[in-house]
Amino acid sequence: MKYKFVKNVTSPIDQLNTFVLGVTHNNTAAGKSCDATEIASSSMVRDVRLSMKTVGLCGSDTYMYKNASHGSHPITEPTPVGHEASGVVAESIVVLLKMNHPAPRTQKSQIHICKAVLGRDRVALEPGAACHKCKSCLRGQPSVCLVEQTYLGRGLEVGYIRREHVMKADYCHRLPAEISDEEGAFMEPLAVAVHDCRRGEVGAGKSVLILGADIIESRLKLAKELGATHTLLTTSRDLESIAKQIHDVMGEMPDVTLECSANNFCLRIAVAATVPSGCVVLVGYGEHECTFPIAEVVEKQIDLRPCFRYDRYPIAIDLIKYGRLNVKPLITHRFPLKSTSAAMEKSASREPDIIESRLKLAKELGATHTLLTSSRDLESIAKQIHDVMGEMPDVTLECSANNFCLRIAVAATVPSGCVVLVGYGEHECTFPIVEVVEKQIDLRPMVDVREVSGLAA
Repeated sequence: MKYKFVKNVTSPIDQLNTFVLGVTHNNTAAGKSCDATEIASSSMVRDVRLSMKTVGLCGSDTYMYKNASHGSHPITEPTPVGHEASGVVAESIVVLLKMNHPAPRTQKSQIHICKAVLGRDRVALEPGAACHKCKSCLRGQPSVCLVEQTYLGRGLEVGYIRREHVMKADYCHRLPAEISDEEGAFMEPLAVAVHDCRRGEVGAGKSVLILGADIIESRLKLAKELGATHTLLTTSRDLESIAKQIHDVMGEMPDVTLECSANNFCLRIAVAATVPSGCVVLVGYGEHECTFPIAEVVEKQIDLRPCFRYDRYPIAIDLIKYGRLNVKPLITHRFPLKSTSAAMEKSASREPDIIESRLKLAKELGATHTLLTSSRDLESIAKQIHDVMGEMPDVTLECSANNFCLRIAVAATVPSGCVVLVGYGEHECTFPIVEVVEKQIDLRPMVDVREVSGLAA
């Protein structure tokens, strides 16, 4: 074990009158650590140097490769992509706190190290980061962190398609012997699926419809082999006909629909097919705006629950470890690092074998704040609302059915908050679907005014 001083450490450690020391664990020191006793793990800064083993290609990777952009963000510099990865820890750098001593000591009673991933550990890697201190993080929703929105491999941050990478150990998850490196790279998309199902409250006794676009027969066959009870391939453009086909095949109306394509027509199918008071989970991430059957959503009182990123890597790991899921059939091609361009081209080819309000009265009746604005700038209005309230609202009741007011509701509401659709207006509206997904805001329509308090609970 060797020591080295760590400068410019930015963490809660800086607030303590302590001596900060970095300890490098090389491969020969693997497994050596002390139990954390006096120092909480949240006060530690730990980095690891990784030798990359396997990186999976996602549709977003090939999109960036072909279009040199991620959504509305242009990619102007050469940047490695890749956010589904596994690796091996080559070196772990652990920041220690040593209390009231001017020089390093190694006594267990004076230096405290939180157990972390060490040399030779095989790990699955998270591409996102969170502050773990803001409102969203503290209520267990780091995917919509209010402070940190880093996501590797999305054009702005260096991705995993490289030989080595340095990152915080907090985002490395040990892989058990039962899971291969290739399966380890599948933990990110599997964690996304876990998050989708948790958002839709998928569980025993619920029927689930999964929608995708550009589906081909071979993929439906594989879905059946991996556990789907029914499959349906249709070229119809008639919503009523498609909904009836779904109900006939399933034998019922689905309780939960996972819409995975971000295709506008598929979103309309989801609303048409789902049982009244059911749930549509917005998994797909597409255009910034879409034409949306808002009146049907309100009439059927369907919850729209967007999903952004992933959750619960440990659950994903356990699902593979204990044989509950098999992702091996989804791994169809393998390329060496030097053939990354060929891999991108193959993935992008989409070939069949590739898987992958009245203010005064309101105040008199109990409103704590009121605001009247003539602005048409969404960002400005949202800021005015936050300034007046002193915070971002957890719940917004949108009572006008005005398209612009609906956009204000989405812009102003806190991530993972709730917008209750009280107003009843046009059959369709232009809707900021990407912002709803990114902020993971629940849209809860209502018909009976007596249900407002229950919907927002």
